[in-house]
Amino acid sequence: MKERLRRFMSAEAINSTQLANELEIQSSGISHILSGRNKPSYDFVTKLLNKFPNLNPDWLLLGKGPMHRDEIRRKVEVASSLQETPSVSSPIGQEEQPNLFDAPKSVPVLESVASSVTETAVVEKMNIIGGRNIERIVFFFADGSFEEYRPK
Repeated sequence: MKERLRRFMSAEAINSTQLANELEIQSSGISHILSGRNKPSYDFVTKLLNKFPNLNPDWLLLGKGPMHRDEIRRKVEVASSLQETPSVSSPIGQEEQPNLFDAPKSVPVLESVASSVTETAVVEKMNIIGGRNIERIVFFFADGSFEEYRPK
């Protein structure tokens, strides 16, 4: 995380003293984090995220996704403009409800966009499709692990 903090400070064009002043903490605290002597505390992380609301917490804590949240929004907008909303034909007077185990309906996706869009963007796009809300998504990985995602 210390390297991501360095990259963030560089992107914001601020030094450790300026960051300490912004967060209202001692500058030695920042220096200790950057040197690797101390790990960032919960208090430090919350102050940083509150002071810089555009900073992506997934990137800061986990190294996932872009540094700034507005980059996520731009990718969603690009994906939305390049993807078509699928049309599902249903019997006259009857709305067909897909079953979890049915074969997925074809949704045209440009491969170049799909590979550059973050998981968050994909989930946000999925919330748009069909006008229904997603309660949860479970990702199963080849190594046997899984992660659960619940949109807000």
